[in-house]
Formats: sequence, C-alpha cells, structure tokens
Amino acid sequence: MQSNRYKGAVRGIKTLNEEAWDYLEEDDIHKWTLYRENDRRWANLTTNIAESLNNVLHHAHMMPVKACIDYTFHYTREHFNMQETTSHEWHAPLSKTMWVQFQDRDKLGSSYTVTCYDFETGMYKVQSIYQRNDDGGTEYTIRYFANKCTCGRWQHQRTPCSHGIAVCRKRNQDPT
Repeated sequence: MQSNRYKGAVRGIKTLNEEAWDYLEEDDIHKWTLYRENDRRWANLTTNIAESLNNVLHHAHMMPVKACIDYTFHYTREHFNMQETTSHEWHAPLSKTMWVQFQDRDKLGSSYTVTCYDFETGMYKVQSIYQRNDDGGTEYTIRYFANKCTCGRWQHQRTPCSHGIAVCRKRNQDPT
C-alpha cells in the first residue's frame, strides 16, 4: 500500500524527468525510499548546519568582522574545553544523551512481557500494555540478530527500541 505522499513524489519525478523515474523504478524501491513508512521520520535531521551555527553565534551577528572572528574562536575553544572536562567526568558506557535514552527505554521495556519463539534464530514476541502498534494491537515482533522490530525504531534509529531492550534483558536473564 503506497501513501499519497509517495504517489505525489512519483508524479513529481515523472514530470521533471521521465528517464530518472525509469532508472529508479528498475532499482529496489527499499534502497531509495521509505514508501511503506506511513510518513514516519525516524531520526531524520531536518535542521541544516547554517541554522545551528546561527543559533550558537547569534551574539556575534552585529559585531565587526574581527570581533566576530575573535568571539567565534573563544566560544569554540571554551566549548571544546567544557566538552573535554565533561567527557573525563562521564563514566557511563554511552554518551550522556544516548545513556538517558537507553535508561528511558529500559524502564519502559521492563513492563513488557517477552515470549521467545526461537532462541537460536532470535525470534521474540513482545507484549506491551501501554503502547499500540500501527495495527492497533499491542504485540511487536523482534528479530534480535537482524536488529529489527515491527515498530520500526530499531532499524531506522540504529539503536534498540524499548522492545529490543526488553528482549536483550530476557536473553541476558535466560540464556537457554
């Protein structure tokens, strides 16, 4: 089932360049689009680098050129010094942002019921009482060795979702 957004994009490509569409149509659609993702945008960065720099350096906008360069140099130096100090004081196995995300997902995953279908191939069913999947149910299928979950987060964010973490917890507790 293709979304209206996907169909509109295809029409746009065909209108601009029919040969480009013919080329894309020959290739595996999964390699160049997320057409089955129902407008999900997992982990896509939408802010460009210029906007990020403008946000950081907004105090220097109206300065003369030399003062702007000095400000940028000193700000960058202080920022890197602060990051170095923070990194030396941090003793968790992941970066601070990722560690907080992991802990949140682990806490959520601790309430799930995990059923092992096949330990050798890594097939699991995860039942949630709080979350609903795209079909309105509460069951998610995990393919542990493929790093895949039917929620889609594990594949797109390339970090385990709460369902995947629940499976990791189960495998660690019951290595049978």
